[in-house]
Amino acid sequence: MPTLLEPLHGQTEVLGFLASRLSQYWADYQWREANINGGPGFVMHRQGTVTAVVTFGFDPSGQATDIFIVRNPDKLARLTL
Repeated sequence: MPTLLEPLHGQTEVLGFLASRLSQYWADYQWREANINGGPGFVMHRQGTVTAVVTFGFDPSGQATDIFIVRNPDKLARLTL
């Protein structure tokens, strides 16, 4: 999966990206809910290997404001769940 060079902004951009681009890459992954850095997230596995972590940013009212997808193997190697 290619890395985005610029962040996506707004509901239309984010949902469009998730629906059209990521769905084709994520079809073969297993998802597991996890507490990551004190907040909700998902760990994605493929063939028994952690391949990505998805976390979220929230505003003070609890509205999701950011989606963070980490795929860097060096960062994933330091992950403790």
